[in-house]
Amino acid sequence: FADFALAIFAGGLVATISRGPWVGLAVLGIAYVVTGPNLVLNLGKLVFIGFLALFILLVIPFGNRGLELLPFIGSVDSGTVTYRQQLFDNAMQVIERNPWLGSMDYNSTPEMQAMIQGEGIIDIVNTYLRVTLESGLVGLSLFVSFFTTILFGLWRLLKINAIWDAGFNACARASMATLIAILVTIATVSSRDFAPYIEWSFAGLCVALIRIAYRERAAAVAAYASRVTA
Repeated sequence: FADFALAIFAGGLVATISRGPWVGLAVLGIAYVVTGPNLVLNLGKLVFIGFLALFILLVIPFGNRGLELLPFIGSVDSGTVTYRQQLFDNAMQVIERNPWLGSMDYNSTPEMQAMIQGEGIIDIVNTYLRVTLESGLVGLSLFVSFFTTILFGLWRLLKINAIWDAGFNACARASMATLIAILVTIATVSSRDFAPYIEWSFAGLCVALIRIAYRERAAAVAAYASRVTA
């Protein structure tokens, strides 16, 4: 069942042809490797797999088409990159006028009106920009601090021997890598529709994992103390 679920996720990732999630997936793999044991060996394996995949794309038919779709390498749909650059530049001008608490009517400014697309909307394809525009640097600090605190909590789990013994290490590594990937991905997508539900729900799951892990550690310490005093 797990392999089937992974195949569905992989198919959806490819079918959307959305490069932001592809970058997030790459970050997820790197973060998971970096937080595990045998860092040098695992990084070597990751680099080898990357070069092997690149070689396969170079030799198979239609491989060049795949390379053109890759972020930072290909040139397909380069207009989205230009739009993101213009969006960032214009948004920074608006933020400079209301840096601390933002503004609720930022969409009415000339800079943002210039970003209206053919659909008649201003697609703010960067969650951090949207938070800063709406809530200023104060809101952005609170937003980032919330997730940073959770990441720090997950990182602390990796330093607890009792967590390793209880089998929580792999869960903590996977959760940490996934949360980092989400934080990278939301810098390339709009915070509309389902994206906020994913980021906040997964953050809640990470908090639950931290609480369960510390509860297990307390139980292990209590059991050890009872054996010593017996």
